[in-house]
Amino acid sequence: MCWLDKSSIKQMLKIRDKYNINTFVETGAFRGVNIRFHSFHWKNVLSCDISDEYLAIARNYNKDRNNVIIEKKSSADFIKEFIKKYKEDERFVLNNGELLILGISISYILLAII
Repeated sequence: MCWLDKSSIKQMLKIRDKYNINTFVETGAFRGVNIRFHSFHWKNVLSCDISDEYLAIARNYNKDRNNVIIEKKSSADFIKEFIKKYKEDERFVLNNGELLILGISISYILLAII
């Protein structure tokens, strides 16, 4: 899946600027296309994938981007660690197990201050 349509990008960048968000977090690196695009618009880009094949492709595609970190990890583990690390930040709220960021339900893309 690719979230590079103009209206999605416009909204993400608006949220980034309004709340001074530095880091774009995406679970499921796939081939690294989204990661690369966002690495030009965010201070930091974090991602993960469990597939060795996709991990290698995404890392290779983004090897020249020094603000990208792609971990070998499941999305579930990645999100659990993310929540544990940022649970004190009032912008991130768990609502019956659903992660809400700035009051917005996020299932595919996470935005975080790092």
